[in-house]
Amino acid sequence: MLPDLTYLDGVEDPRLPVLLFAPVANGTNYDDKVLSFCYYQARKVSEIAEFLGVSDSTYLRRQVLGNLEEQGYLEKNKVSRTMYFKTNPKMAEVE
Repeated sequence: MLPDLTYLDGVEDPRLPVLLFAPVANGTNYDDKVLSFCYYQARKVSEIAEFLGVSDSTYLRRQVLGNLEEQGYLEKNKVSRTMYFKTNPKMAEVE
């Protein structure tokens, strides 16, 4: 019989920080994951979508990323034609 390795490394990704931040107005279930994923490194929308396991959709861009940007949690930078998002360290701190 093989061992159950389902949660061998835990439920959370140990490479991503656990963040403390005030609740986001009009927030989604993805907010904490996006902020953790973008905390140490700016990420493209396609990378964020892949990490979350969702499609690179209008919903992701407007409701999740757009709202986090509007509320000041994400900083947006454009390099060439590509948009990058990074967590604003003034709005979230590592636990």
